[in-house]
Amino acid sequence: AVPPARRRLSFARGELSARRAERSRRFVRLQANRRADQSLRMRSLLRAAIALRAATALAPPRRIVLFDVMDTLVADPFFKGIHEVLGCADMNELFGAKNPGVYEAYETGAISQDELWRTYFRDGREVDADKVRRFMKDGYEYVRGMRSLLGELDRVDGVELYAFSNYGDLYRLVEEKLELSRFLEWRFVSCETGLRKPDPAAFHMAVDDLGADPARDAVVFVDDSATNCQAAEAAGLSAICFNGDSADCRTALIALGFWELRV
Repeated sequence: AVPPARRRLSFARGELSARRAERSRRFVRLQANRRADQSLRMRSLLRAAIALRAATALAPPRRIVLFDVMDTLVADPFFKGIHEVLGCADMNELFGAKNPGVYEAYETGAISQDELWRTYFRDGREVDADKVRRFMKDGYEYVRGMRSLLGELDRVDGVELYAFSNYGDLYRLVEEKLELSRFLEWRFVSCETGLRKPDPAAFHMAVDDLGADPARDAVVFVDDSATNCQAAEAAGLSAICFNGDSADCRTALIALGFWELRV
């Protein structure tokens, strides 16, 4: 006969073996369930990706125009007498007396407008900031023909218009006087974004922010600076170098697919 102690030991071993077998079965089931869940998630993600690709393929390409503002849409009064307001004989004297880099710091939002005028001159002379603001606001006017062109573009279904400007918060005075927001969105102003053209990062930021695909969508940049236009093209955008003639700008936009502008 088997001794009781041996029977108890054999029973215990059998219990242990059974528990191990059950844990092994549970582990196998758990792993199978995890693989099934992962497979289900992957199938769901795949279906979503296919649906998104199909929707994108069916959707028409977007048509986007990024407009520089100063001397493209709006005449810049800075070079039309600001030296007199700032107490200089001419622009050469003005640029010789100013602190280098201070205006660029203002345009990227690094310093405020009050700081700009407080530190504008190397000799620390005072600037009547209110007088400067009045002069600038009085001088803001649409470049000839560009208000009409903006209005026509704004009436074209699906066309997106945005300002893409190197400018400080003086842009708010432009808006107060000319109401550009009737036609476009002040989306990319350097004092708000911290980036100035022709920095490639400024163009990549704009494209990413809009969720646009320059390879598929018509993304057009209009600027009076050839340097900025070259940077835009390097970033994959189409560029129109504005020469001051709204008719030429219209013709260039038509050539890039904005056929509704034909007259």
